[in-house]
This record gives sequence, C-alpha cells and structure tokens, in this order.
Amino acid sequence: MENEVHIKQHADTIFQRMRVEDFRSHDRMFAILMTVQWLAAIVVAVFISPRTWAGAMSDTHLHVYAAIGLGGFVTALPVGLA
Repeated sequence: MENEVHIKQHADTIFQRMRVEDFRSHDRMFAILMTVQWLAAIVVAVFISPRTWAGAMSDTHLHVYAAIGLGGFVTALPVGLA
C-alpha cells in the first residue's frame, strides 16, 4: 500500500515537472512567434507602401510608423509575459 502511494507521488512529481517544462517551451515559442510576426509586419509595411506622396513631396507612410510603434506596443505585453 505504501509502495503504491510512493509511486503515485513520484508519478505526480514527474508529471508536474514535465507540465511546467511544456508550458515554458510553449511560452518561449509564442514569444519568438510574436516577435517574428512584428518584424514581418515592419518588413511588409516598408516594402509595400514605404512612401506616401502629396504632389511632388513624399514622406514615410503612416503604415510604416504604425507597424513599428503600434506593432511594438501590441507585441511588448505578450512577449514580456511569456
């Protein structure tokens, strides 16, 4: 009887350790994915619509600034928590 309890406790300990390792692995993967997604949004904004034109004058398009600033803001919290 005591042996069964010991085996169950050992199994529970192993399960909890593996569960925490799995959570950490998924958190790291999510943080990397979010960062890559943010960088990809910047690249897309720069290559698709890098400039805006008003007559003869051109300026950096708002989408580039939004990809950098807003994208970074949206990405920071999940990556920080992961």
